[in-house]
Amino acid sequence: MSTLKSRFLAKTRLAPNGCLEWTACKNADGYGQIGVVGGKRKSAHHVSWYLSRGVWPTQSVLHTCDNPACVNPRHLYEGDAKQNQADCIARGRKPRGERCSSARLTQAQVDEIRRLQQTRMTLAEIAAKFGVSVTYVNAIARRRVWDDGVLPPLKPWACEMIDVDGVRVPLKDVAEKAGIALETVRARIARGLSGKDLIAGKHRAKRKPYTRR
Repeated sequence: MSTLKSRFLAKTRLAPNGCLEWTACKNADGYGQIGVVGGKRKSAHHVSWYLSRGVWPTQSVLHTCDNPACVNPRHLYEGDAKQNQADCIARGRKPRGERCSSARLTQAQVDEIRRLQQTRMTLAEIAAKFGVSVTYVNAIARRRVWDDGVLPPLKPWACEMIDVDGVRVPLKDVAEKAGIALETVRARIARGLSGKDLIAGKHRAKRKPYTRR
């Protein structure tokens, strides 16, 4: 460890803000790199963790100083992958949305997918329209990806009303009282049934009595 420590310290300098900055080889993201036993290359801030604590980190090593080149052990703490991702996004170091090199869609297309998801188009139809998988469209709709923090608007039929004995009642309430799907309510209304008929159960087909032959 003493040889590694001496090589390590020779590649650092103390900055006025207290950061111990790495002066040697760095990767594209600005994190220091150093060779260890066996010729393997490790991140300098991981090696700093090892040299100061005597054990290798078991999780991601994050910076309190937001300086990738810093290897000051007092500026480092362990966190899981989720914390590391959130930290990168919060500090603006990880491109999001269409700025990400692997993005398959633009923000405008994502907004359109979410708009279409509020209509009667199926996920399969939306996926075919944009040339992506149904799984990906579903992830966008559920905001598992491309999450901009904006809540989706109410579906159009959430405000649809029907007259029941002179009172305007939401279609969704009629569907709930009738014990049928909202789409079925629409279909029955299109066939001439009233909201009162639906609630009364007149939408159900009458079964012919069984007669023994």
